[in-house]
Amino acid sequence: MQISNPSPKFLQRLAGRLLLAALTFALVWALSGFSLAVSPDGTVKARGDWAYPPYETLKNGKPVGFNIDVLKAVCRIMGYQPEISLGPWREVREDLEKGRIDMITGMFYSPDRDQYVDFSSPHVIVTHGLFVKKGSPIRSMEDIKNARIAVQEGDIMHDYVLSQKLGKQTLTARDQSGVLKLVASGNADCALVPKMQGLYYSRENGLHNLVTVGPPILPRQYCFAVQEGNVNLLAGLNEGLSVLKATGEFEQIHRKWFGMFEPEPASSTIKKYLLWVILPLIFLLLMAYLWTRVLKRQVQIQAHALVASEQRFSGLLDRLNEVVYRMGIPDGKYEYCSQASEQIFGYTPQEILSTPKIIKEIVHPDWIPMFKNEWENLLEGKVPPSYEYKIVDKVGKGRWIYQTNTGVFDEEGNIIAIEGCCTDITERKEAEEKVQKHLTFFKHLTRVEQELSGEQELEEALDKVLGEVLDIFQCDRAWLLYPLDPEAPSIQINWERTRPEYENPEIRRSDIPMTPGMARMFAGYIETKAPGEQYFAPGEMDIDPENRLKVKSLLAVAMFPQTGKPWLFGLHQCSHSREWTDWEKDLFNEIGMRIGEALNSLLLLRDIRQSEEMFRAITEHTSDSISIFSPEMTIKYVSPSTARLSGFDYNRFIGTDYQAFIHPEDRLKFKTVLHRAMQSEGETFTIEEVRLINASGEYVHYQVLVVSLLETPGINGIVVNCRDLTSRQEAEREMTHLRRLLSDIINSMPSALIGVDKAGSITHWNLGAEKFSGIVESEALGKTLNETFSHILTLCDLVQKSQNTGKPHKETNVPVKIQGSQQFLDITIYPLTSEDRGGAVIRLDDVTEQVRIEEMMIQSEKMLSVGGLAAGMAHEINNPLAGMLQNAEVLLNRLSENLPANLKEASNLGLDMDNIKAYMENRGIFTMLNNIRESGQRAAAIVDNMLGFSRKTESLFLAHDLKALVEKTLELASSDYDLKRDYDFKKIKIEREFEDDLPPVECEATNIQQVLLNLLKNGAVAMAEKTYSTDQPCFTLRLKKEGDMVRLEVEDNGDGMPEEVRKRVFEPFFTTKGVGQGTGLGLSVSYFIIVEKHRGGMRVESAPGKGTTFIIHLPVTAVRDEFSTQQSPPL
Repeated sequence: MQISNPSPKFLQRLAGRLLLAALTFALVWALSGFSLAVSPDGTVKARGDWAYPPYETLKNGKPVGFNIDVLKAVCRIMGYQPEISLGPWREVREDLEKGRIDMITGMFYSPDRDQYVDFSSPHVIVTHGLFVKKGSPIRSMEDIKNARIAVQEGDIMHDYVLSQKLGKQTLTARDQSGVLKLVASGNADCALVPKMQGLYYSRENGLHNLVTVGPPILPRQYCFAVQEGNVNLLAGLNEGLSVLKATGEFEQIHRKWFGMFEPEPASSTIKKYLLWVILPLIFLLLMAYLWTRVLKRQVQIQAHALVASEQRFSGLLDRLNEVVYRMGIPDGKYEYCSQASEQIFGYTPQEILSTPKIIKEIVHPDWIPMFKNEWENLLEGKVPPSYEYKIVDKVGKGRWIYQTNTGVFDEEGNIIAIEGCCTDITERKEAEEKVQKHLTFFKHLTRVEQELSGEQELEEALDKVLGEVLDIFQCDRAWLLYPLDPEAPSIQINWERTRPEYENPEIRRSDIPMTPGMARMFAGYIETKAPGEQYFAPGEMDIDPENRLKVKSLLAVAMFPQTGKPWLFGLHQCSHSREWTDWEKDLFNEIGMRIGEALNSLLLLRDIRQSEEMFRAITEHTSDSISIFSPEMTIKYVSPSTARLSGFDYNRFIGTDYQAFIHPEDRLKFKTVLHRAMQSEGETFTIEEVRLINASGEYVHYQVLVVSLLETPGINGIVVNCRDLTSRQEAEREMTHLRRLLSDIINSMPSALIGVDKAGSITHWNLGAEKFSGIVESEALGKTLNETFSHILTLCDLVQKSQNTGKPHKETNVPVKIQGSQQFLDITIYPLTSEDRGGAVIRLDDVTEQVRIEEMMIQSEKMLSVGGLAAGMAHEINNPLAGMLQNAEVLLNRLSENLPANLKEASNLGLDMDNIKAYMENRGIFTMLNNIRESGQRAAAIVDNMLGFSRKTESLFLAHDLKALVEKTLELASSDYDLKRDYDFKKIKIEREFEDDLPPVECEATNIQQVLLNLLKNGAVAMAEKTYSTDQPCFTLRLKKEGDMVRLEVEDNGDGMPEEVRKRVFEPFFTTKGVGQGTGLGLSVSYFIIVEKHRGGMRVESAPGKGTTFIIHLPVTAVRDEFSTQQSPPL
């Protein structure tokens, strides 16, 4: 700190200062009975830093220093009784913020600190110095880029070095003396400390090898600091400082403590002599004019109040996050602009006030026409109440603004100005856009799924899906290619939907030769299994040499159904080169996955249908030998295949005894079966093996089926079916293979597939159905749906409805209880329209996760609304609270203080102030007023805490003291309405086991408070359900350091929880509370905040009867990843 020498006109200035001092002294003497109330007895509790000489320090256990002498002098002038103590700086700041003291003796001003405390007029302007060892090459701040810099921990220079990223290493010490010793010992290259303090420590500690270099650094205003909102004490301190400086006493105190570091002015001796000569003379003159000053006292009081009110209002406007402005009409020049303009627009108020019509440079070009139209309306006196628009701030960043307007009119009704407020709503707009994107995303997926689930025919389903895709992406061509085989000689585009101008019938379903570039591209899709995009000119990459497809941009993804080779799903943009956004690629990938999943069902159903048609064709065109015997056992009919198999002519069989074709050794067996069949009409008898002769004289082995249809009109005989065993064995092997293949396909699907016949009995049951129901296939087959899926009440009705209409039917998000767990299913019914079979195929898909995500989005919106409501209520409550506190203070002043105005009015009414005060004391009026004031202050503190917790902030990871954070959360919990109403939180015992010297933890404070508050609420509920005989409900909070982590424990002595509950406490939507008492999201969101967002750990230990302990580990230094820059979830 540097004090300049007086100018040559010293005597003239001295006389003026003495005159001002005398006037002030007379004013104080005249108003000696008037004092701003501090406390009933005038006591001011002040604290300062015990290691900050020469400003303040302890000497023989007593506070001494420049700040101490200045405060004592101010209190003497204002009639206060100071109680001054010193301690560690962090403790002192916490005492002021917690309201345990009235003020701090000295604190550097900064806009951030001004949000939490109020500052007086500055004592002095303190500059910082760069201290180095003698002979050091460092001569200025330019030379410390690669130096080891020493600073005091938590000091403003510590913040400055970190924010400016100075030096290669930052060393810290607890006090400035330790900082200088680091440089003197060679452990640091330089130190950044307040210059006067550095000189003091250098002299006191004998550090003669240190010098200061370079110009003064970072000049800062050094002020008194009082509690936020303590206007009375702040006004008193400012008034006392003014008097102290006017009388010259401040300069004496300053020279006492800093004179050793500064040359004494040559005129100091002259001042002393002149003071003794001139002061008495001036005092006599002042007494003559004293009566005029007394008459003007009321004017001065009102002027002082007006100035204080103007200062408070100006400070309030500057602390707002909105830009308050006034613009002249018609010149368009800004007449006023608040400080928030630099934060929102990037321009300082001075830049805006000095630049006419700067709005043209700020408004986004797309919104210029709107502003021109509104300006024309303004000139006509039409003031729009509000509107939203987009701007481009000074650094080129786009922002959304919500602006409210009020017109100012002259006496003739002409508009002369417009006043209003501009609010930054960028975050809200971005959140709305993000939610809209999610909704659009799921809307498009739903459209695709509806087309896939609503059709049974593969060709028709895929054609409609491609039509939807073409519309969703607004591209020129959507297509499907099968098979995706880089080694194939050619490819075919099997399904395609295009814009009319890009249709090419020659391409679709025609062979396109495989090129090397195409093969490489296909192999890449198979390998990455992710969407790929290509941008190329005609003929580039050897993809389409003839440019038949006219493609300029391509997006494609491979699909891998459970049967067959991969498919390729793609989009073409032919009209222009298109860069696909991440959102489009994600949506495209999800649609590809949905199509791939649907192909499993569609291909399976197509294969089943083809198998049924194949089996029917085999029955109608069988190659077995079919014959009909007459009752006389002669052959009356043979099938065409009989002649082909045997080699005999058809006529060779007719009328012939059948035994002529049977091996002699098998005739008896054959004859016996025939006689048995004749006695059992309609019953089939089997001869597993019979040898029949062919035209070549060879005997061939056949299986024979015999059924008597003697009484059946049109047949009237015995039907004998002879099947070549060779063909049968081959067919059996093929059928076994096919059945296994179909079974594997069905069982590998994630969906539950169930086949039922016309009667509703189960005929097919895959592994997915076993997982859904817990019933194995052997137990399910043959049973009805009511027996296996009784918890899905409408399933039988849906199957019957689908069979009656002959159309597929789908129900979505059906809630069911499966194996004791609440789940949601999509139910799709595919009727089997075959006349001879009937029945249906049922597909069940678990969509629980999708439903829960939608519920979480809804819950998030609700929580955002509740947070906004809480903040609004807090602001509204603060206004009447301020009025209550102010009126209570005024009542105390007018009833308890012997102010001149009070004495005068009492005298006019014939009353005695002592009697009035005695009456008030005896009736307890003063106690009641003090109770009103204390209760109001307590309510204001609670509202301020709630407002700070509910305020929407950016998710910034800053260093926080976890002890202070825990204490603040406990205060918040004690004022929580639900806890006070239902569980009386203040009756719960709180035990703290905090380890000393815990390091600050880089975290997002509001998120950590949310987690702690949730744990405290859950613990309070658990303890409220327990009956205590001797003990009482108790929370035990522990904090200790473990490696590079800090461990936080929250333990309650409730009933604890069983193991099956403990394992699921972090699952979303899991809750043990009744309906309407909990969402089941609290602990899952807490787990996300700790583990995902802060990269910490969270677990729970509990057992029935032993209470519950939640253990949280937080890294001291935040892990810098994508979560570090994202906003807090809306949960």
